[in-house]
Amino acid sequence: MAKTQATESRVDLLSTLGIDPQTETNLLWDNDPKAFQTNFANSKDIPIDTHPQVLIARDALAVSKTEKQVEMAGYFAKLSFVSDYGLSANLPSDPSSTYSFGVQATLPIFEGWRRDSRIHEANSRIHADEAQLENTKRTVTAEVINQQGLIEKSRALLNQKETEEILAQKNLELIHTRLENGIGNEEELSSAQAQVAYSQNQKEEAIATLLTAQINLAHAQGRIDEIFVTQTKE
Repeated sequence: MAKTQATESRVDLLSTLGIDPQTETNLLWDNDPKAFQTNFANSKDIPIDTHPQVLIARDALAVSKTEKQVEMAGYFAKLSFVSDYGLSANLPSDPSSTYSFGVQATLPIFEGWRRDSRIHEANSRIHADEAQLENTKRTVTAEVINQQGLIEKSRALLNQKETEEILAQKNLELIHTRLENGIGNEEELSSAQAQVAYSQNQKEEAIATLLTAQINLAHAQGRIDEIFVTQTKE
């Protein structure tokens, strides 16, 4: 059941990222443990300008500004060219060429108040989109900083659990020595073995916590697609 759920999650994630689920995928740091630290965690520059959420907010602002420009253009006179050409005569047998051309200008007068209202609405949308853009930048920055802090906490937790595993292993070795010397007992051995198993489980959970924190940081940076290395199946 766990394997089935893992497979389904993997397929969903790859599909969301636009990666063919049939391809072999590995996390960037599977082959190089220092890759994440170098490419993501050590990055001091928060990629604000290229973050997907910021790009969406910026596009929305650009649309609002374009809509205002369209409304503003309605105030200008509209120029159109008119021309006519034909034959004119009293008798069909004696025609002469006639033509006319000119420029016509039209200016909307009676819809001015409506256009003022639409421009006012466009200005309101621009102000709202500008505020949304700045808020998005602040939110992205705060989330990246928060995830960077969680990375450090996860590393510290992993270091602690690795130390506890080493101590449990040394204690187990000591119990074995005591048994070999005839001064230990099976109860102490069982307890020491259980402690080693527990410490190993705690370390694995700490590794999972760090891995999750790394993925969350990449997501906060808007670079989740960069953590996968794909290799097409032959």
